[in-house]
Amino acid sequence: MDGDRVIADSTAILRHLVDHPRGGELLPEDSRHQALAWILEAYADDTLVPLVARRRSGGQGEDELAAHLDWLEQLLDAGGYILGDSPTLADLALHAALSGLEEVGQGPPLSAEHSRLCSWYGRLRR
Repeated sequence: MDGDRVIADSTAILRHLVDHPRGGELLPEDSRHQALAWILEAYADDTLVPLVARRRSGGQGEDELAAHLDWLEQLLDAGGYILGDSPTLADLALHAALSGLEEVGQGPPLSAEHSRLCSWYGRLRR
């Protein structure tokens, strides 16, 4: 909700936030990384959310989801975020998609081999 306006879709919410006077902070500085942020947002919606839903509903897609987690792990450096030193809309979208894996009151069940992903997830939860 923004005043009387209801915004229901996650992409529409992020676009609305970016258009807000302080929302530009959600986009990286350079245009290449801005484009990547939107691509990663679409990836989160179109790929990760359905994979997470399949896993939650019946445990299917475990291997496919594990491959995606491996790829996300490779995007992260030790203390950073997906596209640099501060969170962007890509981080918010990916975090929201992975939050579907959470057990009640806990983070997602990520393995120790995804240590950077675990750290990143924890930083965004704060």
